[in-house]
Formats: sequence, C-alpha cells, structure tokens
Amino acid sequence: MRELLVIVLLESGGSWSCAELADTVEERGFLIAGRAGKVISDQLRYELARGRARRVGRGRYVVGTVTKQAKSRMNARLRALRATAAVAGVPCETCRAGRMPTG
Repeated sequence: MRELLVIVLLESGGSWSCAELADTVEERGFLIAGRAGKVISDQLRYELARGRARRVGRGRYVVGTVTKQAKSRMNARLRALRATAAVAGVPCETCRAGRMPTG
C-alpha cells in the first residue's frame, strides 16, 4: 500500500489528509483493514524516513523526492498486485475497469 500512497501524492501534487488518502485508496479498489488513518500513517512513516513523503501537519502529507526509478518500480508493483488480484478472483473495481496507474 505504501507504493499506492506515494503514487497518489505524486499525481496530486497537493496536501492530503489521512481520510482523503483512505477514500482514494478505496476508490482505486483496495481495502484498508483496521483504522484507516492509523494504517495510512504507519505506512507513510516508512516513506517519510526515505524522503518520498513529508508530513506538513497533523495527519497531512505531501510528496517528497521520488526518483524516476522508484516511481517506475512502484507502478510495476501496483500492476503486479492488480494482476494477482484479478487472477485470484478478488473483486477490484479498478482491475475490472482495466485502469492501471500511469507513469
């Protein structure tokens, strides 16, 4: 999920709250188990340490520095995850619509 969160931050270019990120993750066909805000902040902590995301306020994040190679790798992981979910028959609106992240 870390990859998806960074991709969302990259595509938007703005500041996002945990609730907005949770809504976007679900719109893209992924489910968040547990408390969404806590899960997202925990996932972004890893990206904060690597400089790919920055915290600009309580529960608000913006994109940091993401190399072209890292962005490509993140998109590849998301495509592979969607393909695996589609093969396993896991319902995913994004997968069924054939939309993949671009980059």
